Amino acid sequence: MSRTILRGTSAMFSSTMATTMASGLRSQQFFWQRLLLVSRSRLAKADASTETGLGLLECLVAIAVIAISVAVILPPLFISAGSRVQNRRAEQAFQVAQAEVDRIQALVAQAGHTQDLLPGVVSFASGADRVPPPTGGLSTVVKSVNGNCNRNYPPTTAQIPTNRVIAVDVDGTDNCAPDFYVQIFRDAGTVAIGEPASGRLTDFILGVRVYSVLANDRPGGWAGMTAPANTQPASLNITSGQGNQFDRPLVTLYPRILWTDNSSTLCDFHRDVGRTGCT
Repeated sequence: MSRTILRGTSAMFSSTMATTMASGLRSQQFFWQRLLLVSRSRLAKADASTETGLGLLECLVAIAVIAISVAVILPPLFISAGSRVQNRRAEQAFQVAQAEVDRIQALVAQAGHTQDLLPGVVSFASGADRVPPPTGGLSTVVKSVNGNCNRNYPPTTAQIPTNRVIAVDVDGTDNCAPDFYVQIFRDAGTVAIGEPASGRLTDFILGVRVYSVLANDRPGGWAGMTAPANTQPASLNITSGQGNQFDRPLVTLYPRILWTDNSSTLCDFHRDVGRTGCT
């Protein structure tokens, strides 16, 4: 009898435990299912909120960032472009000046530098920058790489006046528009021994000034130029713009030209510096 009661009690206890465990498992399953649903709901809301686009504040921030970036990037780009233009103009002006020096040097080397083919004479007594600037253009002479534009250059019959500039066309366009203007002159120099008739020199100082094409359009024209205000080289800094290119040459060269193939050149040099013993 007691065994029967014990067995029944054990069976009831086992059944109760099983029921309790099953109920707990269902509760846990329900909890995790509910948590999963809540998570999915929040994720869906988050996705929905991101699909609605940027708000006004985000747009303003983005615009501000873009504006700051443009303000930081553009000035160096403009400065770089301006520097390239200035450097190219300066390089072309120097090449024009050097080409004129080379022409005179070649003329001297070939012993063809008679007085009528050399530039006009000026005084360097007060300094090269005190030599008067040009007062106008010379319409009868044009230097150009285009044969249809080139006119009477290089000069073969007459000197180029010291107070005139010749137009130089470096790109050879069909309209023959000048890009630079060149003023060229020299000092009296030293006549070679035995050359009184031809007047060929053993040495002299050559002056070459290259002006921008803008100088032709300056207020007051060429006649309003004075030395040294309009004879000292222009500044090519990017901050100076084109201002003093209207008034000043881009390049100035004042080389000494020597007739080295002449036997009296050394004697003339010694004579110029006050030495004796050379005849």
